[in-house]
Amino acid sequence: MVVVHDAGRVEAARSHRAAEEGDASPVRWGLLVRISDARDDDEEGVGRQEKDGRREIERRGGDMVKLYRENSVSAFKRRVITLPDGTRARRVVRPEFRTALGDLYDGKLIDALMVYDLDRFVRDPRDLEDAIDVAEEAGRPIASVTGSLDLSTDHGIMLARMMVAHANQSSRDTSRRVKRMHVGLAEEGKPSGGRRAYGYDKYRLEVIPDEAAVIRELARRRLAGEGWVSLVRDLNRRGIPAASGGRWSLSSVRSVLMNPHVAGIRTLRGEETADGTWEAILDRGTWEQLRALAAVRRPPSRRFLLSGIARCGLCGGGFSGRADRGIYRCSNPACMRITRKMTPLDEYVTGVVIGMLADLDLSDTPTRRPDTMGEITALTRRRNAVIAAFADIGGDDPMELRRALAELDGQIDRLRKQTAGGQRGRLLAGHVGISRDQWDTLPLDTRRAVVASLVTVTVGRSKRGRVPFDVSSVSITPA
Repeated sequence: MVVVHDAGRVEAARSHRAAEEGDASPVRWGLLVRISDARDDDEEGVGRQEKDGRREIERRGGDMVKLYRENSVSAFKRRVITLPDGTRARRVVRPEFRTALGDLYDGKLIDALMVYDLDRFVRDPRDLEDAIDVAEEAGRPIASVTGSLDLSTDHGIMLARMMVAHANQSSRDTSRRVKRMHVGLAEEGKPSGGRRAYGYDKYRLEVIPDEAAVIRELARRRLAGEGWVSLVRDLNRRGIPAASGGRWSLSSVRSVLMNPHVAGIRTLRGEETADGTWEAILDRGTWEQLRALAAVRRPPSRRFLLSGIARCGLCGGGFSGRADRGIYRCSNPACMRITRKMTPLDEYVTGVVIGMLADLDLSDTPTRRPDTMGEITALTRRRNAVIAAFADIGGDDPMELRRALAELDGQIDRLRKQTAGGQRGRLLAGHVGISRDQWDTLPLDTRRAVVASLVTVTVGRSKRGRVPFDVSSVSITPA
């Protein structure tokens, strides 16, 4: 392969060859534009680079045939990826950059690559070496609008390596300062940047009343037993926009209620650091109850009241509903011998449950101590203090730190389990004395959660002959 090192000679050679062949077409340029941090998908930064790049290509008498756009893409941050040979490594991930180099090396689509500036082109030495390899082996130029990039000479390559090394160190210095700044903000309970948290303004400080009302409603309904899917469907049916302005999803609803920010808690890398300096939308106790509920396995979302709740009296398997036939049937393939009409069974179980709720005594139900949340908060802060003290004194025995943290983590876990243990009582307490009309207005997920928390339903063989509904074949016992 003939290697041409001078970018001007490449363009001249192509023009001369085109003239000899009777084709005076200009050099085909690709244009790579990049900006590291475009807030809210702002396109102005790359837009300005594109405008200047097109002007420079036109000045050189070429045609821009392809645009490679990297909006809000870092040329410094590395991620762990799996290499083609199966090994794991930390690399800067830039698909458009790789596509541009591939197209330039191939030469079928573009003859040259224009970038705005060396700093916009690469900040990782490994990426620069890959670009140098393409420029040298393919003999095709990589130029910049600002004139800071010249990979056509040994001197230009040396300068590029020096400048990228300096830019890389500058990025490392900036990263270190930013990380320290975030630690300081976390310790002071101040919010950092990032996407807007639902319920708050873009600075994550001022509460938006309408959105706060939605969060409190979701928390109340979730603690009352309503499922995630039901909440998502209701929000989208009512046309309430998510933080992004679009539709809600399971993950977006979960993230809103599980976000420590709504409880006025400042965290850093998942660890609580301080009380937030902003107004909480949910009190600490309610938020901890939501966390505890998330850790408790609830009956899966189903279409019928007793699907997965009622059990077969012969094999102990669960019942599944058949809408086309209006029946429940044992879902165990080895059995499947017991069926019941859906409506009579639902009505019977509903009547028993409402009757039990009419005078339900929850005095013996484990409840959370009033100071549990305060104890969790105090232990969490003590844990953070232990980590900070260990770092300040330069502790060199990680086992000592692990032992101290293990003891504190054990105490925190025990308190959180106590909180989770009282969830059944809180769920049922919200429905004591409920009327049939009120019961019918509850979401199906809530009714299923109440039934599963209150009773165990077992369906056995019914009497022989034509029996409309054999009550004696259904056993309902307290859960």
